[in-house]
Amino acid sequence: MVPRRAALVALLSALTACVQYEARPLDPDAERAAIAGRMRPAELPALPPSGDPETFPLASTVDATDGLGLDEANALALTHAPALVAARSELRLRGAELLRAGLLENPELFLGPRIDTSGGGLIFPASLRLAIPLGGRLDAEEDRAEAEIEAARRKLLVAEAEVLIDVRRRYIALASLARRREILSRTVAATEYALEKTRQLAAAGEVDQVALGLAIMHRDDAEHELHELDVEATEARVALMTEIGLIPDATVAIIADRAILAERDLPAAENARLVRHPRLRALESAYLAREHGLEVEIAEQYPRLAIGPEFESDDGATSVGLGVSLELPIFDGNAGGIAVARERREAARAAWGHAMTELARAAELARVHHAHARSDLVELRESALPAAEATERALDQRLERGEASLVELLAAQDAIARTRLREVRLEQAAALQWLEAMWNGGRLLVDDAPSEEAR
Repeated sequence: MVPRRAALVALLSALTACVQYEARPLDPDAERAAIAGRMRPAELPALPPSGDPETFPLASTVDATDGLGLDEANALALTHAPALVAARSELRLRGAELLRAGLLENPELFLGPRIDTSGGGLIFPASLRLAIPLGGRLDAEEDRAEAEIEAARRKLLVAEAEVLIDVRRRYIALASLARRREILSRTVAATEYALEKTRQLAAAGEVDQVALGLAIMHRDDAEHELHELDVEATEARVALMTEIGLIPDATVAIIADRAILAERDLPAAENARLVRHPRLRALESAYLAREHGLEVEIAEQYPRLAIGPEFESDDGATSVGLGVSLELPIFDGNAGGIAVARERREAARAAWGHAMTELARAAELARVHHAHARSDLVELRESALPAAEATERALDQRLERGEASLVELLAAQDAIARTRLREVRLEQAAALQWLEAMWNGGRLLVDDAPSEEAR
């Protein structure tokens, strides 16, 4: 009876050690209220480093009721951005997988009473078997899981950087749109003034319907362009709020300071920094995981040793023994699994090489575009922009004297507006290309943590 009681206790202990299921129903109203609450004044939890604080300012508290600045948007993005929620979920998944990696298989308990057909007595056999894999498979599984976790951690770092970069891109675009709106608003006002003057001249019989129609079309075109710009700004604003995990709210103002368009010099390219790019470090860890995956498949060639005690009770006569069995993988050398693992390792190596060349290509192109935008800005500010400002001053003087014709007025207004809009677009292009060159060249955020091999 004692051995049978011990076996029952062991079985109950194993069952009570299991994690119990707990339901967690989804309440749509509560979830929406929680998302909406992100815009109320709140202190955020500790956030990860964001790299260069000048490029990625980070607020410790958020109060969207007085407008959403870049530092607050960055903090909200790091906390609630859907892309980062997914990346953190993958990291937790890898951590959960590590809990079972490198562990022995659960022991197998056998309890099976039998009837002795010759005498009708009961026989109570019991056995406990523990499988022990040979060839270092458990160590290889643990190493692979650790490398997968490291790859997921580095991918999370990349995702955080890319979200912050995209938030800055959107603020650059919004600052440019605000500046362009100022210019177009002045153009609309100028076309309204020209239209009113033309109506007065038409009433006096000094101009015909052609001039009046031209003034009306010029005013309508300016208003239409301003309307399209407002639609573009609304779309950019909604996209920003959605990306950082907020429900778009028309009452929340986006504070996009024009200082974000200020010109910044690019440091020289460095290959040493490029190869430490967080994206490449993530691929390094992924390659190491594939390397350990090949180890696991090779270890699968080796047999498993099963060992454990045996017990049997037959009409009061008991016997205890120790059983050992050995799997002989004669017919299966796991050739298929090894071949697949080798191809996955080669694919991971190729992915690293492809990513490096793509980063270098993107960084070089961004440098070229940045240099062209800066050069065009210098030329514009030295020639076309001063000419536009001088023309505007001369036009104002001629208007005061009543010497400007309608054709001159409309043409001058259009040329001045186009020149100023071109300056804003070049400022936006230079700011965006600087960001692209710095990120792809490994200058914004370098992952200097030691690799798995170094550790």
